[in-house]
Amino acid sequence: MNTVILAAGKGERLMPVTAEMPKCLVPLGDKPLIEYSLEALVANGISGITIVTGYQAEKLDYLVDKYPEAGIELVFNPKYATANNIYSLWVVKDRILDGFRLLNSDIIYHPEILARSVASDQTHIVLDDVKDLAEEEMKVYLQSGQLSRISKLLDPEISAGEYIGIMAFGAERAKTMVETMDSMIESDELDCFYEHVIDKLCVENPVSFVSTEGMPWTEIDTHEDLAFAREEILPGVLQGIQSQAQV
Repeated sequence: MNTVILAAGKGERLMPVTAEMPKCLVPLGDKPLIEYSLEALVANGISGITIVTGYQAEKLDYLVDKYPEAGIELVFNPKYATANNIYSLWVVKDRILDGFRLLNSDIIYHPEILARSVASDQTHIVLDDVKDLAEEEMKVYLQSGQLSRISKLLDPEISAGEYIGIMAFGAERAKTMVETMDSMIESDELDCFYEHVIDKLCVENPVSFVSTEGMPWTEIDTHEDLAFAREEILPGVLQGIQSQAQV
């Protein structure tokens, strides 16, 4: 199963911090944001990692040598400035047909969250089904304990939780996802999230989920998010990393 990290984002809402770096390289503690995911993947025995780049792509070149055990390959998204993240996933479609694991590059999370995702052999998304929801989040509906809808447009009052930006699709679902993306790209539907593809698919074929079970995580889009990550989330993440290292 190939692993894909989507790291093409410019991070406009984090300017001027991201004026000279991709959002995934924003410092958090003693390392850039993306390195937490790389180290968590390696700790779980994951290699063969594809990083989809875009804005200031050359700034990510150092990761190949810094994490040789990760087997990193960088793939450039030529439409990073004009298309949404559906295109970032589509440019690596040939790498995901046999099944794939996907991580957004702008998240920080307790390492046990990824460990639980890796341990699951089902097609799934990782879901925070504990937090209170607002309009901005990528929300989900559940039916009979499985994902039946995913969209930012869903009603937070009846949504079951927030998709955190980690998922794994087996080969059968991956092929269907690629076929759906092909159709959307051909129709010039570039200004949408890859989650929109999942939303289309799970209407007829519900998707399982792995819960964060209240463990700390956050997405970083704004300066407020970054401050929250540094002050509230990072201490728990570092504690989790230390605990895993002692096992």
